[in-house]
Amino acid sequence: MAWDFGDSTTATGNKVSHQFTKSGLFEVRLTATRTGLDGDCSVTKTHRISVGRDKAYLTAKILKRDQVDAIVNFSIGTWILMGLLGLAIIWFWVKWAARKPPLSPDEAEEDLTAAAERFKALDKGPYFIPFRLQEGYVRMEPQFYRLADVLRQRQEGLRKNMDVPASLKKTIAEGGFPNLLSKADAVPTEYLFLIDEQSAGSHQSQLYTFLVDFLRKREVLGEVFYFKTEPIRFWNNQYPEGINPDQLHRLFPLNRLIVLGDGHGLLDPHQSLKAGAPAIRSDAFAFFRQWKQRMLLTPMPVISWTYREGALHNLFAIFPSDTEGLGEAIKFLERGMDGEDLPTFASWCERLLEGRREPDLNYRRWRTAADHRDYLSAYPTIYRWVCALAVYPKPDWSITLAIGRALQPMGVDVNYDNLLIISRIPWLLSGDLSPRLRKELLNDLDPEAERLAREAVQAELQAVETLVRGSHANQEHQVNLVLQNFAVAPDSPETQASVRELLALQLLTPKHLAELNQSVERHVGQNQMAQQSNQTYFTPQAPNIQQFLGENKHKPETLEKPFFTKDLWWTVLLMLLFLPIFLFVWNYDGSEQLANCVDATYDPKTPCKETNLWGGYLRRECVADSSVLYNNIGVKNYWNVFGIADSTFNIDGKGLSYLLGYAAGYTMGNSKVPKPSKKKLIFGEKNKSTYSQILEELFS
Repeated sequence: MAWDFGDSTTATGNKVSHQFTKSGLFEVRLTATRTGLDGDCSVTKTHRISVGRDKAYLTAKILKRDQVDAIVNFSIGTWILMGLLGLAIIWFWVKWAARKPPLSPDEAEEDLTAAAERFKALDKGPYFIPFRLQEGYVRMEPQFYRLADVLRQRQEGLRKNMDVPASLKKTIAEGGFPNLLSKADAVPTEYLFLIDEQSAGSHQSQLYTFLVDFLRKREVLGEVFYFKTEPIRFWNNQYPEGINPDQLHRLFPLNRLIVLGDGHGLLDPHQSLKAGAPAIRSDAFAFFRQWKQRMLLTPMPVISWTYREGALHNLFAIFPSDTEGLGEAIKFLERGMDGEDLPTFASWCERLLEGRREPDLNYRRWRTAADHRDYLSAYPTIYRWVCALAVYPKPDWSITLAIGRALQPMGVDVNYDNLLIISRIPWLLSGDLSPRLRKELLNDLDPEAERLAREAVQAELQAVETLVRGSHANQEHQVNLVLQNFAVAPDSPETQASVRELLALQLLTPKHLAELNQSVERHVGQNQMAQQSNQTYFTPQAPNIQQFLGENKHKPETLEKPFFTKDLWWTVLLMLLFLPIFLFVWNYDGSEQLANCVDATYDPKTPCKETNLWGGYLRRECVADSSVLYNNIGVKNYWNVFGIADSTFNIDGKGLSYLLGYAAGYTMGNSKVPKPSKKKLIFGEKNKSTYSQILEELFS
């Protein structure tokens, strides 16, 4: 064995030792020669050795995943909280900047407790204002007393007795031949009054009720029932729920029937009027035919009669219900209500029209004051009465009579005929007066008549004040009283204070406000007219009720605005809360201190996911660190190569360099890399495996 160490030094033998004295790259050659054979038999091997150069030897290291660092940021919950605090600071600051000076003692709001108690409405009767009865002030003509006398006349009864004096007289006259005569008993005449109440509070039905009560107070026997346009249901105080037509006839089959109303609801609009065939509904015709003696008193003036009254004339003895028409009805009653001798409808109309001077009701629109003025052109005092009724917002029978009585010094006569004339007006029939028409009627009313009418309404409201106190009608009563007081005396401080209370309590409806505005307009207009001279001045627009009250309210000296208010303290408090939060977020958003405070580390075994913390106020996020990511990828791939779930590896420098290179090739998706071995290998000094063995193990 001959050794050549490459530094000009040689040696022989199987085992030799040599020490290099200088550094460098040397080529060591070993020549083995076998002796004792014929010919030469030798082999030479060389090996390069680096002497004196630093070699990178990696120490044993544990392969493990690095932890992914996490950062913690403030999340949407924090921004919402800071936004709300900021808005609250702005809100209270704006309120503080817009603060008003304090009210003076004159401007201080009054205690509305007493006013609320005064205008309170309870669920307790009466539910409507119980105005005083005024029927005693209606002047009645002598014909009504005559009518009562005729209605009290007795009639023949069903029972008959022998008339002895008449029988004797007849026997003597017949020469002694017996001749017996009989006579019927005389019984009181009973009547059934049916009043057409087209709407609740109708002036027409109230007038007819007054007429029937007038007759009954004079010992006229009769029952009163009401119906609404069509004879389907009848009611009175004894039968408030009503009875049907069959029940009514069974109760009063022998009474004389008197219907008070126009009767237009009995007509059949789909049936044409033919000779001998009345245009009346068959059920109504059959119902009323059950009474032999029947009469209709219509509110329609004779000049307004049409085919409707002609059809009714075939069923009833029809008369106008004014004083003159009742005179004709008296004659009919004195004949025993015998309708056989009645004239034809045409001749009957001609007879009734003689000497009459009445306004026609047909083809009137009734929308403006001019329509009413034209209807009552022949009755100027009645037109003043109708205009005066507009001082009260809701038509009422008792108020109508009270206002008419108050206007008597101005020529108004409260009698039956005048009441019948105004009861024909549609809004007095329906009880609904439109605000526009009411304003026009009030504009046509002279100031003196308005004053008398409002004072009459005031008196009626004050007369029932104790009756409505503590009831449901109390609020309506008090509001109307305040409105009337203000219309009479708008400059009164007490009245203005009451109106302010109603406005503060929000008890005034749009109709009430419109009435107050109209009162202000009329009051301001009258003052301007009184101040005008012969010169013409521009008339400014009248103020509304709020402006009028504001102009008449004492305006005190303006005080300084207070600096320290509740809004200011709220602003300061919220800013003291907002600033620390803002500074903390500014300094610690995404910092390591915040992550350590909330313990935001990730488990390396779990995937990195963003997570909300502390109810959404914080958010944990991953840090995109490429060195950590590549390290974890390499470790993961090495474990996959050797089928190791989690272990520790000792590896020398060469083995580590190989594994890193292999891992890089594996992670880059090298399709030529064979399937990883499932064996577990540890490289180091204790392992005597050669590189060829290692490669065999890795690629087996």
